Amino acid sequence: MIKPFFLFITALIASISVMGQNRDSLIRELSLAVSDAEKARLSLSISRTYQRVDSIYFYSSQALELTDSTQEPFRYAQILEELSIVEYRKLNYFKAIEFQHRAMALNRKVGSKVGQAKNVSRIATCYFSMRQLETAKYWQFKAIEFCKNSDDPFLICDAYLGLGNIYNLLEEVDSSITYYSLAVEVAEMSKKKKHIGLAGVALGNLAGLYMKFNKDFTKGIEFAKRAIEIGEILDQKSNIITSLNILGQAYLESGRDDEAIAVFERAIKLNTDVNLNSLTHTYNNLGVVYQKRGNYEKALRYLLLALEKIPDGHRNHLFLMTTIGEIYTSRGDRDSALFYLESIENLIDTTTVFDEKASIYFALARTHEKGNNHSRANEYLHKSIVARDSAFVRENAEILQEAYAKYKTRQQKDSTTIARAETQIATKEAIIQKNWKQFYIVAIILLLILLGSLYKNYVTYKADQKIIEQENKRLTMENGAVIENLKTLEGLIQSLEFLNITAILINDQKVLLGDIIYLKAEDKTVKVYTKIGTIRHLGNLKGFLTKLPEAIFVQTHKSYIANITEIKSQSAQRLVMSNEDEVR
Repeated sequence: MIKPFFLFITALIASISVMGQNRDSLIRELSLAVSDAEKARLSLSISRTYQRVDSIYFYSSQALELTDSTQEPFRYAQILEELSIVEYRKLNYFKAIEFQHRAMALNRKVGSKVGQAKNVSRIATCYFSMRQLETAKYWQFKAIEFCKNSDDPFLICDAYLGLGNIYNLLEEVDSSITYYSLAVEVAEMSKKKKHIGLAGVALGNLAGLYMKFNKDFTKGIEFAKRAIEIGEILDQKSNIITSLNILGQAYLESGRDDEAIAVFERAIKLNTDVNLNSLTHTYNNLGVVYQKRGNYEKALRYLLLALEKIPDGHRNHLFLMTTIGEIYTSRGDRDSALFYLESIENLIDTTTVFDEKASIYFALARTHEKGNNHSRANEYLHKSIVARDSAFVRENAEILQEAYAKYKTRQQKDSTTIARAETQIATKEAIIQKNWKQFYIVAIILLLILLGSLYKNYVTYKADQKIIEQENKRLTMENGAVIENLKTLEGLIQSLEFLNITAILINDQKVLLGDIIYLKAEDKTVKVYTKIGTIRHLGNLKGFLTKLPEAIFVQTHKSYIANITEIKSQSAQRLVMSNEDEVR
């Protein structure tokens, strides 16, 4: 599992590094302090003695109110960074980004290159945590530029590590290996303890990368052992545990189960501080080992231990319950399996991201399939598809915005063209008036010539005016066509979303509208051809026409109704559907 950017973790650790101080003493000093500056300094120090985010937020907010950003911009920036860390831990990523931007503006004002480098890197971390990877990549590249200007090896190394993490999630393996390797190189050249610690993190990620994508377990084991050695030298227990989990997975994947079990058990013994993520990961790995061996009793023992350790709202809670449910299914204990799996469905809410929902629904579908409950399996499979289709909706929303932007650009160009034509007309009218005054003075002998010139100009003016009117009509028609296309596109998107979430009953069986390819009337029955099979229904096509949306389902013949989104090609007499059937 990829660790979050190390720089942000370091900041979190730094925010509680003064816990050895006497908090009561600081609070007494705060009560006796007179100046706002002293109160602000003490409030910030007190906030760093807490681990609970509400206490940190209270004292940091108090420090912010007491600090004048114009008089003490550097301290004001520090307080904003502290508040950003609090919002990050509360998963309020956009608020955290806002605080970092404000802090960066102040650091730019005081000329702090290191401060700006940290701000940019933490903004990248927020986007990474939201899985907005392209945006995170943009900010991480900016972080590298700032870090190089700050000449701080730790920040440079951490920025390379962050880029490696981004490319890892993007599955761009070569780029990820390149930046992890650069992080190791910079850290080992520095030879400082905190830099070498980053090298350990990068080595651990390299190990996971070679195992996951290249299936090179030998290199995975080599890098994991190097990461463990660095963790032992620096006495970094959390990094040792993480690297032990990676090493155990490498042993497990290469068939060395006994060595994997020994490594995982060592990780559990080291985890005396109960780091929930690491402990859950280790217990889960042991559960996987014993599940692989068919020892379901031991597998359940470790997975249930992990489940006891973490609170209900933890990210790994749903994942563990899914795995436990699957093991109970493998054992044939259907009641216990359904207890855990149905509990998972009740825990899914609006805060669960689409990818997680899709994965959980897919696991439920697979478990019900193993239990031969095909109807429930199909139900959860459709839910999984709907969750994953959210990406399609977002993609089309971007297309709609792009089309609207093009329309606005075209409208601006048209306005410019009309304005230019009006200027030309105004110029010609001015010339006519000037000529009229000149011709009025001319002798009668030249009057005919004057009238001829005026007539010529008049004809030209009329011709230009006619061209402009025609151009205006054409532009108006084109603008109307663009607007109609946008409305059609919006309606199609809504229709596609409607098809993927709406079902009708056919012979007491729920069928998603999006699964229906076409319907055929045959004798006194109707055959419904879907993506998963054919259903014969006693009735006629007229009964279906009232149930199906007319924008998508069209009666092409007295015996056929076709889903226009499933038409593959057409000829003068036939339609070829997505299942290769021909329809009149």
